Amino acid sequence: MLTFQKITSASTTQIQAVHFGASHQQATLHTGVLYVHATPHPMSFCTVSPSRIKGPPAIWQHLSPVLDHVQSAHPEVSTIHFYSDGPCTQYKQGNFFLFCTELFMRGFTAGTWNFFEASHGKGAPDGVGGALKRRADGLVSQGRDIPDAAELFAVLQETNTKIKLFFVSEEAVDKAVSEMPNDVPPVPSTMRIHQVVSQAHGELIYRDVSCLCTATQNLNCRVNAKHFKFSNKQTAPMAPTVTEVQWQSPEVVGKWCVLKYDGDMYPGVITDTSETHVEVRCMQKIGVNRFFWPARDDILWYLFEDIVCIIPPTRAVTGRHMEIESEVWAKLETAF
Repeated sequence: MLTFQKITSASTTQIQAVHFGASHQQATLHTGVLYVHATPHPMSFCTVSPSRIKGPPAIWQHLSPVLDHVQSAHPEVSTIHFYSDGPCTQYKQGNFFLFCTELFMRGFTAGTWNFFEASHGKGAPDGVGGALKRRADGLVSQGRDIPDAAELFAVLQETNTKIKLFFVSEEAVDKAVSEMPNDVPPVPSTMRIHQVVSQAHGELIYRDVSCLCTATQNLNCRVNAKHFKFSNKQTAPMAPTVTEVQWQSPEVVGKWCVLKYDGDMYPGVITDTSETHVEVRCMQKIGVNRFFWPARDDILWYLFEDIVCIIPPTRAVTGRHMEIESEVWAKLETAF
């Protein structure tokens, strides 16, 4: 998880207003704990970066020095198991693609990623971030200025902390973001996924409930599992998409969409978005491809996976009833 830490800058002798200026730089902390089989003591780690980007490419740039350390200090390790909370942006969708490609490019043979419930704490990793923040605050209170991420990294290293520290430059994050493909196909039912397993480049096994069998069984268990291969991209223009980046964008506000609810499809207008949901003012159904606006606005928040696709505005059939364009409706019926 990425934690944004406000860096206290300016001399401690300055007036109070200086310390709350909007121009102060920030640092991004990516914290975690590394457990290696047959190693008695875990390693707490933290990456520090001036970049505030927290998407999948940035996440893997923060993981890069940690994985370098694993391969250097523990060359016998061939399988990586990740555990994190379940936000829809940092650790899902684009991350699925990087997860099942980056590991194999590094020489690992398999990996799993398990997601806790959204917004649930991670325990030890949260404690790593808290310990470093308290240490930085203590140094500032003693008169040490920390104007940027580089100084924060240097100061924390000077304290001889037992937490392993890595620095990730802003340029490295920007490069990773620019190299991320723009046409990565989405994995279906992303918001329900709690475990992904990969044993081959570009391929995933995913399930709604994590399998926590023994190490060997964990990788080979196929109970309630579904398969996804990133090389199989959907090209049909009206194929249903659940691209989280698309639904998060403010650009979709005001556009018409079709959503799924209780097995039926309903058109509506997007009125707002969040990191996990889309707010839609929805029409009511009166027949096959016949809809009308209710007297009382039906405005609700829907998960990204419940939104089928963007459509052209509906057209009037009668003075009150409206329909989705016939060609679009036919493709929707075929898809569902």
